[in-house]
Amino acid sequence: LAEINSSIDGEIDFAGLSISWWKGVKVTDISFNDIAGRVSVKVKRLATKPHYGSILTGSLSLGETEIFEPRVEINLAPPQVQQRRSQEGKAAAKESRPIALPIKRIEVIVKDGNLKVTDRGGETAEVAGINSKLTILPLSISSGKLGFTKAEYMGLNFGPTEVDVQIENGLLRIAPFSSSVNNGQFNFAGEADLSRKPTLLETPGPIQIVKGVQI
Repeated sequence: LAEINSSIDGEIDFAGLSISWWKGVKVTDISFNDIAGRVSVKVKRLATKPHYGSILTGSLSLGETEIFEPRVEINLAPPQVQQRRSQEGKAAAKESRPIALPIKRIEVIVKDGNLKVTDRGGETAEVAGINSKLTILPLSISSGKLGFTKAEYMGLNFGPTEVDVQIENGLLRIAPFSSSVNNGQFNFAGEADLSRKPTLLETPGPIQIVKGVQI
């Protein structure tokens, strides 16, 4: 744990850790706070079943990894007078080093997550009931299903939503989906070339994105 904290701009902690050949790895009550005080993450439990045989080939296949009740808060608003000197001293003294893990395959399942983001203007967006599944494979291929029960931002209230996404060779594809919002409907589908700068999210063709939304 000390080695990890010395390699990142923040602190990670957890209450319990168990490792079993048959049951895999379980970590409970995980927390992370960055030095700037902008990012806070809490996870009730993380459970993964690594394929130990893959380690012999120089790679790591984690298989199914479940993240229970993650709570993420990101504050992008200008800091008030609350920057702690102890953190400033630590930031100056610690030099971050990148951590590289030779992960060959991982299947991430998020259960009952919550994301809260405060923008630079002080407006807050919150997404609750996040339930998602993401599979990361070799050759820059990733696919997943992202879902949530509700989301709120600047008077817009989204209902239950589920989105299929895929990333292959740097191309992001978002399958067509619909979501209820303020007694109306939000529709979208798109793709983006992540290698382009700036990255633009484009629709595959003409689409009525908003219909009957009350503001």
